[in-house]
Amino acid sequence: MNPPKNLIDVIGLLYKWKRPILTVTITAGILSALIALTMPNYYKATTTFYAASPDLSKPSRVFGYSSYDLNYYGTGTDIDRLLTIGFSTELADFLIDSFNLYKHYDLDTSDPKSEFHIKEMISDHYNLKKTEYDAIDLSIEDKDKYMAAEMANAARDRINYLAQDLVKTSQKNVLETFKKSIDQKQEYLNKLDDSLRIVRIKYGIFDTKNQGELLSQMVTETESKLVEYQSKLDLLKHSRGVRRDSILFLKAKLSGLQQKYTELTSPDSKSNYNLAKFNRGKGIVDYLENQYEVNSKQLGYDKIRYEQFKTVYNNPFYAIHLVENASVPTIKSRPKRLIIVLLSMAIALIFSIVVVLLIESYRHVNWKEVFRA
Repeated sequence: MNPPKNLIDVIGLLYKWKRPILTVTITAGILSALIALTMPNYYKATTTFYAASPDLSKPSRVFGYSSYDLNYYGTGTDIDRLLTIGFSTELADFLIDSFNLYKHYDLDTSDPKSEFHIKEMISDHYNLKKTEYDAIDLSIEDKDKYMAAEMANAARDRINYLAQDLVKTSQKNVLETFKKSIDQKQEYLNKLDDSLRIVRIKYGIFDTKNQGELLSQMVTETESKLVEYQSKLDLLKHSRGVRRDSILFLKAKLSGLQQKYTELTSPDSKSNYNLAKFNRGKGIVDYLENQYEVNSKQLGYDKIRYEQFKTVYNNPFYAIHLVENASVPTIKSRPKRLIIVLLSMAIALIFSIVVVLLIESYRHVNWKEVFRA
């Protein structure tokens, strides 16, 4: 028979071979059906969630003293972080240990390659992907539909925990830094307080503002009285009939005022009420008081921030927003037995047709001569 030259010849040729073609196709369908019936049913459990914003763990956003609005849902970076955690070895190890997957998948732990094989099986049954709506779908397939749901929910919760732990670790480092800073500032403040107390005792300064005004007033009053009593003494000395006791009294009064004036103004005076000593120490005391006030305010601010960080650290926050919990599936996800059978029969049919066409096309070829040549 000559090779087919048009569609009619092809149809006629296939009709001639209809029995072998149908036999191969039906046989493939029967075999694939038998194989499909032996395949176990797998059930897929899916949980859906959104990434939460890290703003929920920032005191500046939580306590409202930031100029930026508080975001509740995470960005693409936050989604990528959850996906990275979801495909991490730590999550796979958690599922292996929590659900005893070596026994569940009937793997021999003494085999050096058992760890590789079990993670390959987890990879085959586990799927994590971002949806078109920026949510995350976590799916797990298993022969046990109840275990599939438990594993999916456990994997999601573990992702939430690991994402939280990353933030908690950073928060802990910040808290430790804050604590060290507070301790250092408190120590410096104590030193300032000691220095201020020593300087105040040395220069006799207890109130730089009122004490300075008081000393200046005392010096002025003493000077005025000195002039007044000196004038009275001079006047009495040149007057007749003045009793000697009066002159002695004025001299004694004048001597007392002179001594008081010396105590108030002399740089060498040991009195706490000394204007010269006060002026020498006032600048030092003002500087130390200013430093103490500035550092005290900063320390108070740091303590408030520390307590806010501590509050956020000690209270749980969620790294995900749950949309849908993984429920126990009622319909198997695979195998699709009808599709397997139909696809096998289609492949067998196409293969049979190709073989028939090849046989008829090269029937006239003398293969002995071809091989001989």
